[in-house]
Amino acid sequence: MVALPYYRDTNEQITDWAKHAIAQVIDDIRTEP
Repeated sequence: MVALPYYRDTNEQITDWAKHAIAQVIDDIRTEP
């Protein structure tokens, strides 16, 4: 999560990776029994 705001305007690849990682965590939380 720290990488997203830090690299938002300077490194699109890291920003995309951070967004994907955050989405994965949110999906995992939503699907927990």
